[in-house]
Amino acid sequence: MKKDHIALTVIYQGIPKETLRVVSEKETSKEAWECIKMMYQGAKRVNDARVQTLREELDGLWMKSTESVDNFAMKVNSIVSMIRGLGDKMEDSYGVRKILKATLNKFLQIVASIEQFGDLETMTVEEVFGRLRAYKERLRGNDDDININAEHVLLTKSQWRAKEQKDGGEGSSNNGGQGNKNQKFDNAKVRCYKCKDYGHYQWECEELKK
Repeated sequence: MKKDHIALTVIYQGIPKETLRVVSEKETSKEAWECIKMMYQGAKRVNDARVQTLREELDGLWMKSTESVDNFAMKVNSIVSMIRGLGDKMEDSYGVRKILKATLNKFLQIVASIEQFGDLETMTVEEVFGRLRAYKERLRGNDDDININAEHVLLTKSQWRAKEQKDGGEGSSNNGGQGNKNQKFDNAKVRCYKCKDYGHYQWECEELKK
């Protein structure tokens, strides 16, 4: 009886106040211990269910087309932190593989490089997001160059077409488009690019003015 009282005292000292209110009604250390086991087994089931729900949420997470790398990283890190906070030992390799699978197609080149040359077992989630950010910055620079070049090409083609129409359009094929300066050009042979009618150029078209 004395040892049982000592054991019961030790149990009381090692449990939270909320649990103590329930356990204090038990008369022996065995009853108190069985009660605690039942309470924490139920809590463990709830904990395991929560971990499973978070893992499913992580598996169903995909990067949106308008989403930044930093925003996606925040979502992944938040879920991983909650899972680990519940006592689940989630390996970094699990999160790394999920990230590589859930990123957008524009990151396909860097993802393939990481999968081929990187060690996914030792790589961290932060390292993967760091590489994605660096690749995104390079893409942004390339996109700017492409836009500038495309705008330049488009402008050049517009100027070339206007010059071609000014020099005689579809009706000025004589002498390789050079024409005779002393020869009066017949506008009836000119076809408008806008309304497809003959007799005027595109910049003279009433439809274009409207």
